[in-house]
Amino acid sequence: MAFPNLKVVGIIVVGCVVFTASLGLTQEIPSPPTPPQPMYKSEKIVVAMRAEFSDYKSLVPLMQKFEKETGIRIEHIDYPAVALRDNLITVLATGAPTYDVVLMDIVFIPEFAAAGFITPLDGSKDPFIAYTKDDLADYFPGCIDAVTYKGHLYAKDYSSDIGMLYYRKDLLSDAGLGGPPTTWDELISYAKKLTKDFNGDGVTDQWGYAFTAKEYEGCLCIFNELVAQAGGSLIDKQGNVTVNEPPAVKALQFMVDLRNKYKVVPPGVVNYTEKDIHTGFINGKFAMARNWPYMWGMCEAPDSPIRGKVGMSKLPRLKQGGSTMGGWFFGIAAGSKRKRAAWELIKYLTSREASVYMCYKSADIPYRRSFFEDPRVKRDLSWVLPFKDGMKDAVPRPSIPEWGTIKKPLWTEIAKALIGQKTPKQALNDVAEEWKRILSK
Repeated sequence: MAFPNLKVVGIIVVGCVVFTASLGLTQEIPSPPTPPQPMYKSEKIVVAMRAEFSDYKSLVPLMQKFEKETGIRIEHIDYPAVALRDNLITVLATGAPTYDVVLMDIVFIPEFAAAGFITPLDGSKDPFIAYTKDDLADYFPGCIDAVTYKGHLYAKDYSSDIGMLYYRKDLLSDAGLGGPPTTWDELISYAKKLTKDFNGDGVTDQWGYAFTAKEYEGCLCIFNELVAQAGGSLIDKQGNVTVNEPPAVKALQFMVDLRNKYKVVPPGVVNYTEKDIHTGFINGKFAMARNWPYMWGMCEAPDSPIRGKVGMSKLPRLKQGGSTMGGWFFGIAAGSKRKRAAWELIKYLTSREASVYMCYKSADIPYRRSFFEDPRVKRDLSWVLPFKDGMKDAVPRPSIPEWGTIKKPLWTEIAKALIGQKTPKQALNDVAEEWKRILSK
């Protein structure tokens, strides 16, 4: 795959699960928007990014447009997502001016900011490199929280991810249920009615609900949002460990009860990743499921057996709403010698016009309020509108550089609670003790 004036280095994996055609987006895809002439230029900008997801289809044409209109050459160095963090750390730790712009998973931001790998985007280092007041007002609060470390902004969003509730409209209707459940109690009630043994052989054929609970990041996303829905947090804004306080205990008890008391999720949920969720949901094994936005495209694909039968809504709540934030963000490498030109590129790639183009092209959704009010989005991309409600109360995982270390004992103890080796309180007390030990170093 060759592009004029763009050097592609790394591995490009072909075959993305989300296509605009599968989303029912049969409208003509608009051309990339024209960038304004930048105040600051350079001979080239080097961008380190991931290459194997749908975003690549929209980012590369945008960068080509930026090149053509500004005369700035862009060299993008591409890594598979699983190798992106390690490769970025290896290069950024040297302080060399190798990269100008870096693409980061949301959980990289506090780690990279604490290490001094990326530069603030709030004018504190350079008045030119700063969010505008309009941008600060346009992004949902959770997004601003996610890019903030010790009072400074370090990244700018271009693609979001939030957990959503998927449900089979036909199965809910057949069971005499109305719209989707909006509370934990309703979720339990619905899931009981939707968990069925059709032939009476003692084996459940259809489960009411499913979520990811394997010992990995996906499990922690589920737990994090349940804690938020119960009114708590894993670590509070003052940095105190709150993972074993009542809201967190209630959240883990809810996960345990769904599996062991109410028996509305499969016992094997402790080994489930997103692949298990979308496979089971599309094949009719689950009547409801929690998953990320990408699954909508799979459900609505032309060859999907459940096309037209699926609904999507924000997650049920207890005391309040809450959905774990994911997403991808651009930052400026601290060692860059072309920071102002890099900022010009980031402003263009994260603009509202660019975000509308990216949604048409590869179904990416930004954390911008104004995106959802755009007439083109309302007319042609109405499938994205449920995400607006979910974004209003989306919550990031703890924005601390130690997250990569402290998350492992958490998923280990969650697993022990789910299979009955420990009570939720015991498991979370052990997590809290280990976290305090790690964070006190």
